[in-house]
Amino acid sequence: PKSKIPKMELKQKILASSEILKCPNLKNTPNMRFVGEGVANKVFIGCIDLDCKNKAAFRIMPISKKYPLNSSHPVNVEMKLYQKFNKINANYIIPHLPMLIKNFRCKYSEVLPDKSATEEYEKLVKSKDIHPEVNIMILEFCRGGSIKNFVEKYKKNIKYLSCGFFQVLLSLVVLQYHLKNFRHNDLHN
Repeated sequence: PKSKIPKMELKQKILASSEILKCPNLKNTPNMRFVGEGVANKVFIGCIDLDCKNKAAFRIMPISKKYPLNSSHPVNVEMKLYQKFNKINANYIIPHLPMLIKNFRCKYSEVLPDKSATEEYEKLVKSKDIHPEVNIMILEFCRGGSIKNFVEKYKKNIKYLSCGFFQVLLSLVVLQYHLKNFRHNDLHN
């Protein structure tokens, strides 16, 4: 099949060039709302254009000082993994991987609209647990919602639920085949 790399690269360039997707403007991202968090990350959904035709997931990723700040740092490893996902998507290998739109670093005060969250992170910066800049990963917005919401919505439809879980497992198998030594290690709702 034809590669969709040029089409993806074009979409990525258009979205990544948006003025909204720069440090000083992130606080003013239209319709930004908190949707969840991981061990260290907070995830927001917001618009990446002024007329809100395109939404994206904004992952706010503190950079821990527990690890050397090099290519093996967990934040950098994850960013490189999403770059590999983009290549897999571009080659039509599997369609269920979110596209990395842009990755960059900002000061906490430039990013978080919530003053208490900013203060929380700034305390960690002062205590030297995290770096003074935060990694921002902007990902394609996946409209299906969380796995938890999917299970709740379709818990009475075993066939549909089975198909959904098959897609998740198939995606993991395909990733393990194409990305040597890949393990998810963090599958949760």
